Amino acid sequence: MNTASNLCDNKSSLQLPTEPAESPWRKKAEIAQYYRCDIRTITNLMRRRILPFVRIGRLVRFHVAECDEAMAKYQRRSSLC
Repeated sequence: MNTASNLCDNKSSLQLPTEPAESPWRKKAEIAQYYRCDIRTITNLMRRRILPFVRIGRLVRFHVAECDEAMAKYQRRSSLC
């Protein structure tokens, strides 16, 4: 027979995550801070189709790994070596 105390004991055995998992998706302001540039620069990179992003309505998100790959293509190589 299930009593109220048995139900409470069953609930206490469930393990809920204390913190949400870290997401690889970032907002425009977060990606600007990540690259240490202005938000306007990120907007310009979006318009020029340099930075990949996902837009759902007004929501815009950037996948960090994909942005790193895109930015690596535009990285200048040192001519001193």
